[in-house]
Amino acid sequence: MQAPKSLPKPQNWQDFETLCKKLWGEIWKCEEIKKNGRSGQEQHGVDVYGNPRGEKFYYGIQCKGKDEYANKKITEEEVIVEIEKAKGFEPKLKKLYFATTANKSIFQKEEP
Repeated sequence: MQAPKSLPKPQNWQDFETLCKKLWGEIWKCEEIKKNGRSGQEQHGVDVYGNPRGEKFYYGIQCKGKDEYANKKITEEEVIVEIEKAKGFEPKLKKLYFATTANKSIFQKEEP
């Protein structure tokens, strides 16, 4: 029996953020990985952040639930906006990752 190549998307964006926190916590070997803020609070483009083992700097993750949640794809403009917001995040980030539930072809051009 072969394992599936993809997993079903989480039922809601909160579960998706929790999944990202747990996944990157393992990848980064980061015991102190945290969710940033609560719903409705300014997050400066960062949903999850931590200090990967062996690093002196922090890394951040912007979680973008798409398709089943919002019925649309992530846009290039949306990514740029989140990057600009993350520049104001404290502690300063060395890297910012985007995690999304959008399909493989993620960028959708904005229509005029």
